[in-house]
Amino acid sequence: YGVGACFKGPQVTAQTGEKRRYTKVAASGRAVQFHFCPTCATTLCWTAPDAPLSEGLGVAVGCFNDRDFP
Repeated sequence: YGVGACFKGPQVTAQTGEKRRYTKVAASGRAVQFHFCPTCATTLCWTAPDAPLSEGLGVAVGCFNDRDFP
């Protein structure tokens, strides 16, 4: 279970800092790359380079520094 916000290309950029990447291949054969914190393993964001909307970025809502995020 998780809550994410998805953005198109230049609408958002991930902050710089140390991240690790884990690639998971779905049953469809498409890959999703999860970027996570190397210290606590929290998923920060994800991309799907093989998906039709590959220019997007998914961001874990809990990573926003805004308690009123819709």
